[in-house]
Amino acid sequence: MKALTLFQPWATLVVYGLKHIETRSWRTSFRGPLVIHASKNVTYMPHLLVLLSRGQVPPEVRDLPYPTGALLGEVRLVHCAPTSWFIQGRGRQAISLMEEALGDYREGRWGWAFQDPEPYARPAPWKGQRGLWTLDREKETADDPI
Repeated sequence: MKALTLFQPWATLVVYGLKHIETRSWRTSFRGPLVIHASKNVTYMPHLLVLLSRGQVPPEVRDLPYPTGALLGEVRLVHCAPTSWFIQGRGRQAISLMEEALGDYREGRWGWAFQDPEPYARPAPWKGQRGLWTLDREKETADDPI
């Protein structure tokens, strides 16, 4: 199964269905189920506090779990388009103000649209990788939630 590593808080917000579009500097032709992995890097966590203080994200995000270095859940990648496509509100993928606050919609970037988020009951510690990577199921243990 394909996987994507995201920094926190974005990884948690994606698997809990609060962030539907991940912005990237590159596009993908992949569509389908995708495991979301949370990086060990916590550089962007203070950004969430700024968004909370500005009222750009709901206060309940404060109570969500933000584990790092773990598989958090699954989504389905359904669309990839230039960020301008989302900003212009084409199709059903128009972005909300919250979604815009949670991404980088500068010119030249790509939006990956997700649906059907399913957080795992228990995050599984895992080492991530850059880019879109293949989760090696041979390394799984009986305790892993996948």
